[in-house]
Amino acid sequence: MTNPGQTPVQVYRAADAPPGALAGEAVAVLGYGHLGRTAALNLRDSGAKVRIGNRDDEYAEQARSEGFEVVPIAAAATGDVVYVLLPDEVIPTVFDTTIAPARIPAETAMRAEAIARHVAEKLDLVGVLAVEMFVTQAGDLLVNEIAPRPHNSGHWTIDACITSQFEQLVRAVCGLPLGSVEHHSDAVMKNLLGNDVEKWREALHDPLVKLHLYGKTEIQPGRKMGHVTRLIPHR
Repeated sequence: MTNPGQTPVQVYRAADAPPGALAGEAVAVLGYGHLGRTAALNLRDSGAKVRIGNRDDEYAEQARSEGFEVVPIAAAATGDVVYVLLPDEVIPTVFDTTIAPARIPAETAMRAEAIARHVAEKLDLVGVLAVEMFVTQAGDLLVNEIAPRPHNSGHWTIDACITSQFEQLVRAVCGLPLGSVEHHSDAVMKNLLGNDVEKWREALHDPLVKLHLYGKTEIQPGRKMGHVTRLIPHR
């Protein structure tokens, strides 16, 4: 598998992986937000291979050490494609903090946008698509996951952009012109995970914070109960 302009990543059908490719101790169970997939590797070995699942029809790919994650969000309708680029600082299994715009070199941002555009065009996208990708320590961009919907990492657009990802989706599927993706504020968005939601009143002591509670009645560890977005307005 090769991302445009990036270092190839070796992907094997699990049954066809060469000897030793899947060697190693099963050290993690990952999946949605890294839940439900079994990783068979030595995490210190950047050349190790990851096997997803245990069946012959599943796949393994070469493991790489990642630095952090960026998520370009593409919106497409009537041939228009626009992007918002942001990095995500993650904790295990779920997004913790999103910082927008991305604190990455302009050249890296351009490559990430090109990858997202490529994915959107190949899928004939009409709607909104998040393309999760890792920025490795070497500066490579590795696509990790695509989500054809408004994405948690893009919730900051509700408060900081002229057109949020949700409005953009409605415009796209209704065949309306896409809105501006200009952001009037930089933003730091933090998910309220589990019991963190009980501290929501504290967030409102900052007049530049916007609070969003999801109305979930049951608190579970790591569950996304809401988010707060701290705005840094452009002057």
